[in-house]
Amino acid sequence: MSRRKRKTVIIILSILVAGLSIGFLLIARRMRMHFGDGRARLVITEHSLGAVDPDYAPYAAVVSEDFTTIAYAVERAGKWFVVVDGEEGRAYNAIWWPERHYGGAVIFSGDGRHLAHTAERDGKWFVVVDGEEGRAYNAIWPPETMYEGAVIFSGDGRHLAHTAERDGKWFVVVDGKEGKPFDHVDGDTLTFLSGGPKVAYAAARGEEWFLINDAVETGPYKYVNRVVASSDGKRLAYSFDRGGSMWFICDGKEYGSYDYVYSMELGPDGRHLLCWIEGDGRNFALIDGAPVETLADTTIWWPRFAPNGRDIYYVCSRGDNASLVLDGKEWPAFGDIGDVHFSPDGLRAAYVARGERSFASSCGNLLELVRSWSLIGWSADFLVVDGTRGRDYVRILGPIFSPDSRHVGYIAWRDDRWFAVVDGVETLLEMDCTGFQWSQWWVSADGTVLRLLSDTPPEFILYEIRLVPQ
Repeated sequence: MSRRKRKTVIIILSILVAGLSIGFLLIARRMRMHFGDGRARLVITEHSLGAVDPDYAPYAAVVSEDFTTIAYAVERAGKWFVVVDGEEGRAYNAIWWPERHYGGAVIFSGDGRHLAHTAERDGKWFVVVDGEEGRAYNAIWPPETMYEGAVIFSGDGRHLAHTAERDGKWFVVVDGKEGKPFDHVDGDTLTFLSGGPKVAYAAARGEEWFLINDAVETGPYKYVNRVVASSDGKRLAYSFDRGGSMWFICDGKEYGSYDYVYSMELGPDGRHLLCWIEGDGRNFALIDGAPVETLADTTIWWPRFAPNGRDIYYVCSRGDNASLVLDGKEWPAFGDIGDVHFSPDGLRAAYVARGERSFASSCGNLLELVRSWSLIGWSADFLVVDGTRGRDYVRILGPIFSPDSRHVGYIAWRDDRWFAVVDGVETLLEMDCTGFQWSQWWVSADGTVLRLLSDTPPEFILYEIRLVPQ
């Protein structure tokens, strides 16, 4: 056989082997297709994200936004390490995150390309970005920082900002460049403007607080407790305490006075500002400073914009019961209500609900309640779709919608068995579901993909679940 013919045969064989290999990979990744009522099917694919470190603590893993990289911190022999895709980084005395910082020890940029964490060595703290250590400081996380913040990436992932303290003064560091010194900086208010590198945040000299907008100070105030920016960075709103009453400012216009400002949100298109306010002995919502008409004799919780950026939804409570109000229409009342998920066309909604529980008692800290739902799931009883209650379960993961918004599916557990449920029809999951019970899980922004992360040894497994019309 001539050299050219042998070369041709080798190329053909290589292509065939590669094709077979790809085929086997696809078969290995696609575990099952579970049919509902014949009009749609729930497709589950499995991806291995590497081995679980022997010293790994459950739920410590953080996954990049594109779900391709996994990272976490481990402690071994008195030293801390960050493990990224199975590769262990440098040893530190501490890799710390606040007790109430639910994002974990590691944060990813929105594009998933960069990773950052704080670390301590010899009594000095610094921020490590993609394995490179920044400048050393006495501290990184201000005492005022209670939730996420203090270390953040810009929306495009190109810039990083964090708070830092040296010689008793706090300042914000953007891409390694230090800002003005202050006596205090509230890391929870730190936000990028228009992708970066401009930032806004609240800071204080003595007892006087200021809003810092691209290094320009506004104030003084008794306190600044909320700072939000539109996705394009063109609009900025913040709330502040002025002599015992709360106010907020958007585009330079003041609104007030109120007893407290619980939350502020600029809509998806940045055109409207939604605020959750307390005043005159009740709480209520404002859009662009105007009161939103709400149901009488109810207490509202956590108003949010619907995906269309025009309608709002919120939970209202009467005694021990709670109901969803969407675009002014009240849904049936239950004991507790979880996160609301919308269909791709924005016309349908679904959430996990539970009965036999006091809603008022569970809302002592609503933010922690909502975070706990999104972190480890909610041991719920039933799914509510467009106001209609489904079957009772011990645990529900999801829901998700089909791309055409016509079908709803989720994973559910009862009688020690897991089921795929599509449009209310059950199919027993004939696969190993060990990792489902205590998995972290996420629903995609468009409501069509459910992802579960199992950290049960020996390996991390990411399950992707989609609802496909027949």
